[in-house]
Amino acid sequence: LTAAELVLWLALNVAQWAVGLVLGPLACFGCIAFLILGVGQLVLHIMCIVKALNGERLLIPGVSQYADQF
Repeated sequence: LTAAELVLWLALNVAQWAVGLVLGPLACFGCIAFLILGVGQLVLHIMCIVKALNGERLLIPGVSQYADQF
């Protein structure tokens, strides 16, 4: 999960940098994307904690299948 979040964060940083070069001050829209990403990560982590406390596992499509290989 952390690796997937890191890849998403890095991709958003690169996209915000590229948009900032082209649009200048209008690049603040990237700030909104980071805010949404942060809130989404927080909700996902809370869901994982609640499931773990109940002895269950939260399956995240794409990420869980990859993690099961290890």
